[in-house]
Amino acid sequence: MNFFEEAVSVHLQWKQRLRAIVDGREEPFDAASAASDCACELGRWIYGEGAMHQNKPAYQELLQAHAGFHQAAADLMVKVQAGDHAGALKSLNGGDFQSASSRTVVAIGNLRHELEILLNRHPD
Repeated sequence: MNFFEEAVSVHLQWKQRLRAIVDGREEPFDAASAASDCACELGRWIYGEGAMHQNKPAYQELLQAHAGFHQAAADLMVKVQAGDHAGALKSLNGGDFQSASSRTVVAIGNLRHELEILLNRHPD
């Protein structure tokens, strides 16, 4: 599995984890931790090695989508901690978190595609 496939897989696992939290099967975590878009592996890549691609539109798209994903996860955690089960479920299933998650997965694919095109045009 390459880096981008792994990034998609890990971010899709967030929904499973958040679902378990909303359902009470796992303990909630700090919303501020969820909001950090530089703490996960993809975030470390975006702000680290991946920053060399910052002039590419697909990188900027991923940067924004990924930050939105983490903000939506944090907002969902706030709902959970406030006892707003219905709001958390709505965010998770077709609401803000679901939209942010979908945008992030699309953005990962778009950057992967853009970089693959560049590598095929300019082989090392």
